Amino acid sequence: MITAQDVETVLNHYNSSLKGNGQDLVNVATAAKLNPAMMLAIIQKESSYGKGGDLHKANPFSIHFRTRGQLQKNEKPIDMLRPSPGTLPTFKQSAAAAANTLNKLAAANNKQPFSSVASKYSEKPQEWKTDINKFYLGILRRVGKL
Repeated sequence: MITAQDVETVLNHYNSSLKGNGQDLVNVATAAKLNPAMMLAIIQKESSYGKGGDLHKANPFSIHFRTRGQLQKNEKPIDMLRPSPGTLPTFKQSAAAAANTLNKLAAANNKQPFSSVASKYSEKPQEWKTDINKFYLGILRRVGKL
C-alpha cells in the first residue's frame, strides 16, 4: 500500500498542480477499500495529474457529476464534470465520486479484478485498462514498492 508521502512523491515528480492532496487520496481510497496507487493511476490517465486546466485540476478523475440530460442549454458535454453549472468540485469530492463509481462497477460486475472493473470507467475499455496497469506499475516503481 502506498502512503500519502508516496502520493506526494509522484505528484512532485510530475510537477502536478495536485500536490498537497496525498493524504486526501489515501483517506478516500482506504475508506472505499480501494488501492490508492490505482486511484493515482486513474488521475494520470484521466488528467495527466491535473494538467488539463482548472476543470481537470478540480476533477482529476474526470468523473461525471451530471448526465447530459442534466445540462443546461448553454452547457457542453464537458460540463458534466461539474457538480452544478459554473462550479468546480473539490479534490475530495472528485476522489469520493470516483471511488463510489468504481465500487458500484465492482458490485455490478461480480467484484472482478479492479483493472477489469475500472476499464468500464472509459469509452475505450481495453486501452484504458492497459494504460492504468502500466501507470500503476510505474507509480509503484517510482516509490520503491515494486
